[in-house]
Amino acid sequence: MTEASDRSLILRADVHFETHWVWGDEPFRLWYRYPPEFSPWLSAGNGDPFVAALLGVAMRLGEDLHIDADVSPRLHRHAATTIQDIWTRWHADFQRVRLHCGVGAPRMPEREHRRGLFFSLGVDSAYCLAKNRHGGPVVEDRIDDLIMIEGFDVYLWESERFPPMVAAAERVAAATGARVVPVTTNLREVTDRVVDWVTMHFAAGLASTVLGIGGAYDAVHLAASFTYDNLFPGGSHPLLDPLWGTEGVTIVHDGCEAGRMDKIRVLADPEYQVLLDNLRVCNTGELTDAYNCGHCEKCVRTMIALRAVGALDRCASLPSTIDVERLAGFPLRPEYHITAYQELLDALGDDELDRRLRGVLEDRLRLCAEAGTAIGLQVAAPEPASPVVRRPGR
Repeated sequence: MTEASDRSLILRADVHFETHWVWGDEPFRLWYRYPPEFSPWLSAGNGDPFVAALLGVAMRLGEDLHIDADVSPRLHRHAATTIQDIWTRWHADFQRVRLHCGVGAPRMPEREHRRGLFFSLGVDSAYCLAKNRHGGPVVEDRIDDLIMIEGFDVYLWESERFPPMVAAAERVAAATGARVVPVTTNLREVTDRVVDWVTMHFAAGLASTVLGIGGAYDAVHLAASFTYDNLFPGGSHPLLDPLWGTEGVTIVHDGCEAGRMDKIRVLADPEYQVLLDNLRVCNTGELTDAYNCGHCEKCVRTMIALRAVGALDRCASLPSTIDVERLAGFPLRPEYHITAYQELLDALGDDELDRRLRGVLEDRLRLCAEAGTAIGLQVAAPEPASPVVRRPGR
C-alpha cells in the first residue's frame, strides 16, 4: 500500500508471522518513507523491498515467505536459490523456505542515468564518495545521491540524532555536487527480534530501501568494510550484496580494494576536508546529542588512525586527545578487530603516545589471537615491534 502527501511518500505492508513470539497475534506494519520527488517510482504492486527485508527473517524462523505483490524475475531467482544457498552455509540456524509471490516483468528504468550511495558519513562511505569524485567519473558512473537512512544505525527512538547527520550530509553534498536523499523505515523494530543486523541482515535491509523505489536508480553503492583478503560471512559481502539487485538496479559492493588505514589516508587529503570535517563514526547512542561521542571503541580507533596520518587535529567532528587506557577496556570481536588493530599498529610512529598505544594494541592483538583460536580463526599473535617510521599521507 502507498500513501502520499506534500512532504513524503510511504510504502507499507502488514507482515503476519506464524511464530507468534515475534510480534504477537497482530500484524506488524512495516513502512518506508521517501521524499515526494520519488512518486513516479513508488508502486503498491512492487514486492521487491519485502523480499530483501524479510527473507532472512523467514529463513531464521523456518516460515515460507508469502508476498502479495509481484517480484522482479532476477531477484526472485536469486532469493529462491543462490541467496538461500549462501545463507544456509553461513548460518546453521537458517532453513530453506519457499517464496510465494507473483513474478512480474522486469522493471527497466525510463529516465537518465542515476546512481546512489548509502551514506552514513562514516569512513567506508566517505571513502567511496572521495574515490568516485577523484579523477571525475564519466556521467553514468558518477554518484548523484547520498542516501541517508533513519531507523538503521540511528534508531527511530533516538531520532534527534538524525537531523544533524542530514545537515552534515548536506554540507558534503554542496561541496561534491551531490543530492541528499533521506529515507526513514521501521524495519529494524521487527527484524532485530529475529536476526542480527551486523552479521546477517545489514545489506539486505539497506537494499530493501532502494528496492522500494525501484527504477529511480541504475545502481546504488554499498560501502565495503573489509578487503578482498579479509572476507568472512557477514551482513554485507561482495558475494551476497549484488544478488539483491534487479534488472533495473544494481547493488554495488564498493571498496574492498582498500583497508581502513588506506581509506583514512585518502580522507586526510586536503582535497576531501569536507568529508573529514563531517566524519561520523559513532553509533553507540550513549549520548544522543553528540555527533561523535569520542569515547566508544569505534571513535577511539578512528582517532588513533587519524593521528597516525597527521589528520586528527584537522577533524572537526572528533576530539583531538586520545584516552589510551580506555582503549584497553573495550570488548573484542576477533573477526573485526584483528585486522583493524594490526593496521593501526603498522601505522604508528615512535613518540611517547605512539609507544603507549603500541603496547595496548599489542596486548589487544594477543587477546584477539587467543579468542580467535577459540572460535576457529587462524590468527598469529603479533611479534614484538621495533620502532616504525610514520608513513606519509597520500
